[in-house]
Amino acid sequence: MVLRIAFFLQIILILSSCDFSGEKGIINKPGHKDSVNQSGEWGKYSVRYPAYGHSFTDSLIRNFTDSLISGFKPTIKYALEEKMKYEMDVNYKEYFADPGIVSVVFNIYQFTGGAHGNTFMETYVIDSKNNKRLALSHFIKGDEFKSVQKKVRKKLKEKLGYSESVDDGTATLDDFSAFAVTNDKFIFWFSPYQVASYADGLQEVEIPRGKK
Repeated sequence: MVLRIAFFLQIILILSSCDFSGEKGIINKPGHKDSVNQSGEWGKYSVRYPAYGHSFTDSLIRNFTDSLISGFKPTIKYALEEKMKYEMDVNYKEYFADPGIVSVVFNIYQFTGGAHGNTFMETYVIDSKNNKRLALSHFIKGDEFKSVQKKVRKKLKEKLGYSESVDDGTATLDDFSAFAVTNDKFIFWFSPYQVASYADGLQEVEIPRGKK
């Protein structure tokens, strides 16, 4: 009798620890590295992305990477006509914050003719606990933006040595849409031409979270 009770208690404990929601809990560690690659006489594309086994997050990321590929494919005919090598290369970084917030930062390079290729950023800050994509306004409220703006502008001006394009490219909260968050800092990215010349490239700035 005692053995039967112990057995059933063990079964109950196992069942209570299982997640039947279709998710694998919150995301707090790097995902499995996956990629889609194709090449030909027209050039190549390589799109890398993480897979977490978390349906909401994986769906968002795959929809984005699929849209990049579907947007790039129509350019292939022009590469063949011009006898050029077109290219798209997508890499990513991951950042984590409690509870279960993952930032997936995509760096996208595309060359589809012209003098040079173009690089831009797309970031997904996801609350994996509540299945939401978070905007910067979730973390920065009201007048807090002015403080963030001031800190970012100061760092950019010190780095670049000029200010006019910095002020223009950091005027609104939308200008800070490429961001990631950890427990103790924000990281912002600004594409070429947004706050600096093409020659100065992509700009990255870190500032502390909170009132530091």
